[in-house]
Amino acid sequence: MKFKSYIIISLLLAIASDATAQTGIITDPLLFVYKLHGQTRKYQYTFTPSADSMTLSWGIERNTKWQSGTFTITGKALREGNRMSFAQPIDGEHVTLPDNESYLLISQKAFDSLKNNGRLTYNDTEYRATGDTVSRDGMQLIHVHDDAEGCDMWILDRRDFPVVWEMSNNPLEINWSVSYTPQNR
Repeated sequence: MKFKSYIIISLLLAIASDATAQTGIITDPLLFVYKLHGQTRKYQYTFTPSADSMTLSWGIERNTKWQSGTFTITGKALREGNRMSFAQPIDGEHVTLPDNESYLLISQKAFDSLKNNGRLTYNDTEYRATGDTVSRDGMQLIHVHDDAEGCDMWILDRRDFPVVWEMSNNPLEINWSVSYTPQNR
């Protein structure tokens, strides 16, 4: 009986891990290291998809206190958004973004444009693919560049989870990079 139970549990775990792998969503926390005006802040984000939205739960230790909150990206914004929010997380706030706005990732429509045309437009800025693809933390990233203002982004090469893994030379001076170590390695 124990052997049958072991096989059933193993099969259920395999099915569950396949379902997570198919979505492409990283369920382990991602550490976003922000640089702004000579300061560094490290926010931990967990991305949780639901039927028609995605919630980013964030947390940071500041002044020996854990601060946290959420940003929710609507399904419409995930599919066809064209703006990225650069709002600073505020302790205890649970924000649902407008239908055209994402947070830390681009929409599927923008990703499709990048893959099909080598360009995407976000926040009224056109980015072109540089042709460079890099691997960081075991993730394939697409490098895009804004020729007008010099901003660079490295976007996770996954249509259903196109996280901006790194941003540099941002005219708003909000730059970041992800530090990722899978917990299930």
